[in-house]
Amino acid sequence: MPVLRWCDCAEGTDARAVNVDGIKYVINFDYPQSSEDYIHRIGRTGRSNTKGTSYAFFTRNNAKQSKALLEVLKEANQEICPGLETMARNSRFDGGHEET
Repeated sequence: MPVLRWCDCAEGTDARAVNVDGIKYVINFDYPQSSEDYIHRIGRTGRSNTKGTSYAFFTRNNAKQSKALLEVLKEANQEICPGLETMARNSRFDGGHEET
């Protein structure tokens, strides 16, 4: 079973050319800086009408991306971790920009 481990070595323009069929799991050891990159990474699963699962290590160090991740998960009708909701609610950041 193919598993794609995403890291800095698979980032940027070259990563967009990576196309491997049959990936059932994507593991994000480092959460990307933007929602667009996150969506691109998890899009490696579930191609050709198959299902896949994505895991992302998301810690307090990623708090500035919490609201954006929450929006992505809600839009995709995914289960939301209560801790992520709390982090997003308490975050001083809004979509990557510090609130004033």
